[in-house]
Amino acid sequence: MTQDETARVAFWVEYMEQSYALTEAIMRHPLQESGEGFASIRAAAEAAGVDVRFSTTLLAGQFERLFFIRESLIPDLMAIARDMKERGWVLKVEDGYRSRQM
Repeated sequence: MTQDETARVAFWVEYMEQSYALTEAIMRHPLQESGEGFASIRAAAEAAGVDVRFSTTLLAGQFERLFFIRESLIPDLMAIARDMKERGWVLKVEDGYRSRQM
């Protein structure tokens, strides 16, 4: 391997190790369901008149994408989409919430 390839491999090994450590730390904390409802990102964008794009491809070539998130996140997400529009950008959503069962 070249020096550049060796450096890239070392970077990604370290990055993955740190990611694993973070995941392990998170898993030590109990998960408590809030009971908060879901909201459709697509419907919220339409109601707000904000241009948000949605991925049209299937996940793993076979699963439909879900464009729902916690209701309390919708106002911030729409504000982000508006801010992006002011910069000449468009928010594209690839997927939304997935439960453990999904």
